[in-house]
Amino acid sequence: MWIFLPQGFVSVVADRNDPTRLLVRARARADLEKLTQSLEIRPTISHTPHADYPYRLTIEREKLSALIAEHIAAMKYPNFKGAITDPSLLRCAHEVWDVMHDHEDDAARKADRYQTIVHVDPETEAPIAFENAQAIVGVPGAHKKSPPKGAQRCASVRSPSTQQAHTRQSKPGKRSLRKS
Repeated sequence: MWIFLPQGFVSVVADRNDPTRLLVRARARADLEKLTQSLEIRPTISHTPHADYPYRLTIEREKLSALIAEHIAAMKYPNFKGAITDPSLLRCAHEVWDVMHDHEDDAARKADRYQTIVHVDPETEAPIAFENAQAIVGVPGAHKKSPPKGAQRCASVRSPSTQQAHTRQSKPGKRSLRKS
């Protein structure tokens, strides 16, 4: 399991030697340190320079579950990438976000040109519906009514007829997320 947090990125797998524990791996030591900083007794971080992830630790499943739950409970950001302060991690998060477009299914960007889109007013938290919302879904010749700045989409109601609003072409060739 890959876990991105604003403070770092880790890969979590089962510990081969102990089914009650997990192996948490990272490319940067600081990512493991930040993940476990709230623990009274921190696990030992091993340096494994010849392995796929150069830093790793083992931890009880329950402890890691509690750590991740703490991060979820403390979450205040409305945009994950906007919460990342490390420039290197932010660049990587943007690249992963971009690469994952290739995983979208065929229906992901189809929209009815006359759909109703429901937004939430950020100040009152009241729902706002926009009929004939072509401008919102990116269809040319759009109705000019659009959501207020800062409104967040909370639902999209589609009629049976759909129209492709946006098609993203996959980039040819392999991608590399490694630094040059």
